Amino acid sequence: MMRDEDEAHDLVRTHLERSIPHAHVAVLSRNNSANRLTATSLPDGSPLERSLRELGWLIEVKPGAGPSS
Repeated sequence: MMRDEDEAHDLVRTHLERSIPHAHVAVLSRNNSANRLTATSLPDGSPLERSLRELGWLIEVKPGAGPSS
């Protein structure tokens, strides 16, 4: 059982990064009130972040634990 949404996102991210070689996972969540996305652990300068911001869909990037080893 996860304590909160951020912990659940970290679990999903960690599982996928360990299962897929050389993968970097960003978890996107929908902010219902703003009808936008919040991302967790996007790398600085990520093409995905840049594209989402240009489209006006991304409102926040939360720091994540980073890629798993």
